[in-house]
Amino acid sequence: MGLCLLASRELDFLYHELDDSISCNHCYLTKGVPARILKKLLEYHVYENRTYFEYREFKRDRELFVQPKTTNFEVRLRRLMKLVRIQLPRFRFEVIGPGKLHFSYAGEERLSIQSFRDPAQGMRAVVHR
Repeated sequence: MGLCLLASRELDFLYHELDDSISCNHCYLTKGVPARILKKLLEYHVYENRTYFEYREFKRDRELFVQPKTTNFEVRLRRLMKLVRIQLPRFRFEVIGPGKLHFSYAGEERLSIQSFRDPAQGMRAVVHR
């Protein structure tokens, strides 16, 4: 895990819409579909305190995938799980059955998720837990 993540008491996730990437405390994590999946998981977790998910709710989400029949979701989720295991070890993804996922966070840091659309518009969707 990078030093920028170790030294902080807050994990501030920022989703950059212009290049479809996500960072944590100004440290780049990933881009593309894995970034959108992580953003969606964090929003569900922070807004609704959800920890259990079904793959189908992600596969049907038009923000994540244009073609819900050809999502390749499982491969993308495995890559995201590997990245999170390395970069964010306090986050856990656990496959708990066919098409079911458990997401948890075992840290003391406060979580926030923001979307950055356009430098002229500033921040959107600021959420804290």
